[in-house]
Parts: sequence; C-alpha cells; structure tokens
Amino acid sequence: MNKTSETSPAPIQPETTPRIHSIDALRGLDMFWIAGGNTLLITLATVQDWQWLNWATTQLQHPQWAGFTFFDLIFPLFLFLAGASMPISLGKKLDQGASKTTLLRKVSIRSLILIILGIIYNGGLQLHTLENTRLCSVLGFIGISYFIAALIFIYSDAKHRATWAIGLLAGYYAALTLVNVPGHGAGTLTPDGILTGYIDRTWIPWKIYTPHYDPEGPFLTISGTVVALTGSLTGSFLTKCSWNKFIKAALLILSGITLYFAAVAMEHHMIIAKNFWSPTFVILCLGWNLILLGSLYLIMDAIGFWQWAIFFTVIGMNSITIYIGLRLFDLHKTNHFLFAGTIQKYFKTEYHPLLTSITFIITWWTILFFMYRKKIFLKI
Repeated sequence: MNKTSETSPAPIQPETTPRIHSIDALRGLDMFWIAGGNTLLITLATVQDWQWLNWATTQLQHPQWAGFTFFDLIFPLFLFLAGASMPISLGKKLDQGASKTTLLRKVSIRSLILIILGIIYNGGLQLHTLENTRLCSVLGFIGISYFIAALIFIYSDAKHRATWAIGLLAGYYAALTLVNVPGHGAGTLTPDGILTGYIDRTWIPWKIYTPHYDPEGPFLTISGTVVALTGSLTGSFLTKCSWNKFIKAALLILSGITLYFAAVAMEHHMIIAKNFWSPTFVILCLGWNLILLGSLYLIMDAIGFWQWAIFFTVIGMNSITIYIGLRLFDLHKTNHFLFAGTIQKYFKTEYHPLLTSITFIITWWTILFFMYRKKIFLKI
C-alpha cells in the first residue's frame, strides 16, 4: 500500500480529474453496504414497520444456494468497477509509453498482495496447519480475477478482450454441464454435485468454506475474470469512445436491460447462484452493473450533476481502507466511546441500535473524509 495523490486524484476539481465521477460514486455506494449500510437498514426496520422496508431487509442476505438478492451484487459490482478502472490506470500508462512488462510486474505484485491480505483476513497469521487454514478469500478472488483480466487487458485490444470474456464464460458453462462428476454425473447443479465443489473437495489441500464447496474457490475466478474483463470493456467505451455522453449512458442502460432478461430467460437451463458464480449469475450481475453505472453516468457525467454524491465518492476513493479496516480495527468501541452516553441518556431504548448504526457510519465517514481532503488514498 502507498500514499499517493498522483495516481488517484480526488474528484474535487472536475475540470482536471481524469476520473469518471460515476465510477467512484458507484464504488462508494457498493462499499457503503459493507461499511454499515446493511445494519442501518435492518435496525431501521426494527423501529419502523414499513412493508417496503421489511422487504428490503430480505435483500440483505444471501440465498442458501440458488436465487438472487441485492446483497449478491455487492462483490461482482466491486470487481466490475475494478475492471472499469483499468483503462484509467493501466490504459493511461500504456498510452504514455509504459512497458507492458513493467505494468505486468505491478499487476502481479498488486494481485499477490491482495491474496496475502485475504489469507490474513481469514486468520492466516494464527499459523494453523494447512488443512485448518482457509486460503481462499474475497480479496484473493479479486486478486486472481483482476490479474488474469489485467493480463488480457495489457496484451489485447477491445475486440480480443470481448472474445476472451465470451469464450471464458462459454467454456465455464460447458464444463459445468458436460464434465462428469464422480457419483453425480454431468450437469448436477447441487452443493454436493456441482463440478466446482468437487474440485474444491478433491484438489484443494487447504480448508474450504463449507463441507461441499467454497464460494471463493479458485475455479470460480473464471467467472470473476469475465466480470472484470467486461468492466474493462465498459471503461474503455466510456473513456475512448467519442460519442455523446447521453448516448453512451443510454447504451449502457439498454445493454444492461438486455443482459438482465437474457439471464432470466436462461435460468431454466442454468440456475442463478452466487455460490458457484454460475454463468447466468454473471450475466444477471453484469446487467445490473451496466444499468447502475449507466444511470449514474447519465446523472453525474452527462448532465454534470455530481456534487450530490460526495458522500459515496469519499467512500469509493478508499474502498480498501474500509474492507481491511473493518477487520483490523474495532471502530465499534470508538463509536461506543464517542456516542453511547448521549444515545443512552437522551433517546428511548428501542432507538439505540438504529442510532448506534448511524453514528458508526458517521465515525467511519469522518475518517474517510479526512483522508479524502488530505488526498490520502490507500491503494494496492
């Protein structure tokens, strides 16, 4: 990690920043749910018996196996946005004449750090035996997927990147449906019969998340690579295409709607399931990603109304700080020290969880805003 203000300029001066406002804001909106937004919504539902709110809380938990909720989108959206930033970071350096070998070395180091941080996040420093240590992780998944997608980005043009994305997803679909799993046959899409679960149980020498499969298993990074590659194509479209911004926003939204209905139509052939990043899950997530990014791009970059999203932009500029910080630092104790007395003294007991969740977000955001103003962005 390093402190930098050159490679990650804050979008505080829109006339000079090379960044796309909607990408940073959407990343912040995505991370908001990890940084306390989910708890805020759940605690709000305990004091307000609104039908829409009760429904919304059901979207903040993952399905047991198949199905799709809003919470399933958080991880793929982050990976998609990481890919969308490639033309802004890696692409800019390529345009300036940077060596592909040099960029590949930087990408390799970045990915390796993510994998190591993921192992540490899972308690790897406790130094258990290998069979009791889980090496797969969200950060490791991102690191591997990002590395493969970045490798393809560095050495391929947009046309070949699209070919790679389609080919990888088609190949993954073929493997899931055609490869025989001992004791279950081919195309068995159950926790104990899925091909990826069989690979996790028989090939992986370390601990997996469940007895049957690991939702961040190494084979699933094929789908993760497709998500990141599609993000890179989207980023290239937004940064390189000279079309009117309103047209680009409309095309993103229409493409997203098309992918959404394509995934729904394909569901009777392949279930939608985050647990093994099924091809239909990937297509559905890409549809939502494009709809969300296109909508924000329309408002923030085409119309130019971006100031309202400063709350999310501040979060989005330090996403790694949030994810790692929530694990390494107990801000709940800090929040309790700062606000518990006031909350307990002036408010009814039933409002304490809600107010605690609000002040927790305020505490986090204040730290991130300080870093934002000082142009301190923790990157890997």
